[in-house]
Amino acid sequence: MIVSLLATLAVLTQSEPDAAALTVDLSQRCLAAMTGEGAPPAGSTLVDLGDGLEALVMITASGCSLEIEGWRDDSGAFATEVRDRLLADGYRWQVAQWRERKVNESGPTRWTAMVVPDVRRHSAFWMQIIEPEQGAPQRLSVSFGIGP
Repeated sequence: MIVSLLATLAVLTQSEPDAAALTVDLSQRCLAAMTGEGAPPAGSTLVDLGDGLEALVMITASGCSLEIEGWRDDSGAFATEVRDRLLADGYRWQVAQWRERKVNESGPTRWTAMVVPDVRRHSAFWMQIIEPEQGAPQRLSVSFGIGP
């Protein structure tokens, strides 16, 4: 199964994708896998994003995630790019929460949530982005799943 995940991401890694492109691609693959439209690859892999950044991409039967260590605050450019690409996508993405400020154990963060309603028996496919707000490089995390 890890081989199929690596093959799935092989096209992306050939040209050092940007983080937003990788996130949008993962959203499409995860949604297809979780709704039965695609074979659900499982496993994890590192994707080189250039500039010393690597994304850890994980796919499981219950959801998908992407984590980038060393991410610096970009004043919302990443979240904006992901939002704009998803809203242009063929699915019916909706913004549920936009860069809401929260403080957690890592310090101040910005939380964004988007959903595709009614993908499976009245359950939504959701995506959550947690970005570091400012200061030293921290972890950017993106999670996907299906739930009410």
